[in-house]
Amino acid sequence: EIVTDRAVVRENDTLEARLRFPGADQGDLYVAARIGGKLRFFGEDGKFHSVPVPYKQDGSFDQEETIFRFPGMIVPAGRYILYAAVTDAGADVYDTSRWHGPLARQLFIANEPDHMSGDHDGDGWPDDDTNHDGFSDMDHNYDGWRDDDGNHDGVPDQYENSEGGQGNNQSADDSREGADGQDDDNSGNDNGNSGSSGSSPTTDDATTQGGALYRQKCAGCHGSDPIDNRNKIQRGSNTSRINTAISTNRGGMGYLANQLTTSDIDAIAAYIRSRSGG
Repeated sequence: EIVTDRAVVRENDTLEARLRFPGADQGDLYVAARIGGKLRFFGEDGKFHSVPVPYKQDGSFDQEETIFRFPGMIVPAGRYILYAAVTDAGADVYDTSRWHGPLARQLFIANEPDHMSGDHDGDGWPDDDTNHDGFSDMDHNYDGWRDDDGNHDGVPDQYENSEGGQGNNQSADDSREGADGQDDDNSGNDNGNSGSSGSSPTTDDATTQGGALYRQKCAGCHGSDPIDNRNKIQRGSNTSRINTAISTNRGGMGYLANQLTTSDIDAIAAYIRSRSGG
């Protein structure tokens, strides 16, 4: 299998790939990457080739070994799918009957913004990648994108606006303008319509708690301070809007459903109000 410490790689991170073998094996080891839609084979010379070349020919494998390490700053923004397979010595790599096991794969997402990478909590993995192979759990065809994101902008297709969106929370939110019966131009001033979620806390303790949660869960996409209203975060001064955004996965916020309690959301809304004058 291919293993790495992180699939989402930013400028100050390291893109590293290692191979781990479940037991002793011998044959030709092939390592390939899909780059710009084309398959390139990583040779023992440390270069990518357009024709199949083994990374190691007729070798013995029984332990973990590092394939490559690249500083994140030199990796162009994009998505790179890495593959690995051991075949019989001298076999055609495209003859799957000669493979010694299933194809190993790992997706790396390099230098993409948070709303595109899906790593909103900053742990180095898309938030809906439970097995840490870099692929979203909604990417059933393993092409590097969620199956419901046909135009590859990071926003599920059902939330795109009429102009196609721009892959950020603002464009996805615009597609549902007025969904809670309020004019979005009045965002930050509609706290009276908090729906069935109950009133939001206004105590200093709640605001302090909300500030900590905001910096941990929200700042990656909405900026360090709600006062800047990045991606219309001041709408979040209304608790019901946060709940709606999470329940509909607006702008990829669905991952928060299992990470925030009702009181957490109330506290975040209170903090946003304190910073936006709501």
